[in-house]
Order: sequence, then structure tokens, then C-alpha cells
Amino acid sequence: VYDKDISEFASVRVANFGTPPAVETRVKRIQIPTMQLARNARVPYEDIQIRRYPVFDRAKERIAISMAIAEDREIFNLLNVASVVGPNSPVALGTDDFLERACFAKAYGVLASNQLQPAQVVMHPLKYSDILQYGQNDIDQVTLNATTETGSIGVFMGLQMLVSTKLADTGVVYMTTTPDKLGRIPLRKELEVKVFDNAPKVSFNVVGWELIGFGIHNSYGVVRIAHAG
Repeated sequence: VYDKDISEFASVRVANFGTPPAVETRVKRIQIPTMQLARNARVPYEDIQIRRYPVFDRAKERIAISMAIAEDREIFNLLNVASVVGPNSPVALGTDDFLERACFAKAYGVLASNQLQPAQVVMHPLKYSDILQYGQNDIDQVTLNATTETGSIGVFMGLQMLVSTKLADTGVVYMTTTPDKLGRIPLRKELEVKVFDNAPKVSFNVVGWELIGFGIHNSYGVVRIAHAG
């Protein structure tokens, strides 16, 4: 349970895994329920004998990756809903839906007007590629040289660039405030991996599970940058 000490506006939370996020409007307290998140990987007996790599280590690694993907999808879904039901007006992309430097500045101004510190930008690689096209009129020469050499920009205008292929809408960018002012991810039980012998299936089952919740209690802290239409 989290108390809000800011102007009351919509909060969103995951009611249960696989269900649409629940929207609560003008609330002073938001309750974020935890849910069981689990993934399973099967390791055939045969693989233990013939694979030239540690099979169980690889299975545990796949479990951890799939759990992280599931968590990311829930978080991105919450960002999308919070940016729609929240008080912040969306910022339009530039000509031909190009993510211009001015888009960052406008979104920055929206968050700063709410007395919140802009901290992170979440986007799909297709939008991140727009940033890689910035020239000397948009970024300084040192950053331009580093981008040319490394092919990436980790921080831009003081904002951490977060890129993921799991965003549902490839054309939408989200600018958020610092995590502590945006939402919470209560973790009742950390990720635990168990290995079970499934003799009838001639295999082992590697199961990862955790009790976790997702919620954004401050929809003032996210700005949507998207196509004007």
C-alpha cells in the first residue's frame, strides 16, 4: 500500500497477470497487489548427455531472460495506460514522425512543470535509430564522434536512454521521472528456480517463479511522445 502526497490523479496497476491494468482516479492511496509470475523450461534427458554446454545453467539463464521479458511487458503496458489517462498532454513527433531534439525538450518541459525531474526515456530501437541520425546541429562533436564509433548514445540531455523491442507500439516514446517518484514494483518473493525430475516425459522441468506487483502511482511522471494523429 502506497500513500500519495501529490495532487490526486489517475494511478494504474496490474490487477492480475494477463489482465488489463486497473485505473484508479483521484485516490490518496493505491494498493498494488502481488501476483505469481512463473516460467518453465524443459531439459530432455538426452540433452544432458549430448550437449557440449552446461544444460541446466543454460536452462536457468533462459528462465531468467523470459521472466525479465514478462516483467518488461507489464511495465510498458502500465506506461502506455498512465500516459493516456494521466494529466500530461502528449508531445507530437516531428516531420515524418521523426524523433527530433525538440520533442525531448517539450516533454522535458512538461515534467519539469510538474516539479518532477526528467530521468529516463523508453523507446523501441526503430525510434532510437532517429537519435543516431542526429548531426552536429543536434549534438556536440564529442558525442557525435562517440556515436559514430560505438553506434549508441546512453545519455542524452541528461536522460538515460532505455531501448527495448518489447514495446507494443514501435512509434511511441515515453519520458519518465525518477523511478521513486513514478511507481513501485513490490517484490514479495524474489525469483526462485526449481528443478524437477519429470520421468514420464523423460526430462527435467526447470521452473522459475516469483511474487511481484507493478503499479504507477504518479501519472504526472510520464509523458507520451507520439504521432500527432
